[in-house]
Amino acid sequence: MAASCLINRRSCIIAKISHEQVNVIDTGPIRVKWSDKDRTVLFEPPDENRFTMKVKEVIRACNIHQQSNEFESQFNDLKNILGNWIHGRKDKISKAFVTIRDTRILFLAITKNVEYDRELEDELTELDWTIAHTPLFSAIQLSIQSLPQCDADIYEAFLSPPVILEYIG
Repeated sequence: MAASCLINRRSCIIAKISHEQVNVIDTGPIRVKWSDKDRTVLFEPPDENRFTMKVKEVIRACNIHQQSNEFESQFNDLKNILGNWIHGRKDKISKAFVTIRDTRILFLAITKNVEYDRELEDELTELDWTIAHTPLFSAIQLSIQSLPQCDADIYEAFLSPPVILEYIG
């Protein structure tokens, strides 16, 4: 037998649903209010493995879930922008990575030359500034760094396994 839980300010109403008959109870949106933070919410998922949480825990969990969804969407957009940016400079960049470093996302570009390229560095600075000041990326904390042409053991010191994305263009 499956069940669902409808929450209102006064009590937790449990609507039992049998296999033979489906009762739909629609009382509008479920309101979870911070003023009820110490009340308990009973959850009955489809597997009938019931559990409870305090309202304040439910609100925190929902906020974390919403932030996670926002970050995932922004990160996917960021990967597209970085990929297009790299592709437009494939004559100057030999490798590029996205990884985690010092609690931030690191975009690491390895140039094809050993010599300093002022134009590429200016473009990286502009990319960094643009991403940092774009509301589309409000959940993203990004560091951008470049290294001149070097061996793998040098640039791998900047990468944090297992979270490494490599641009292959």
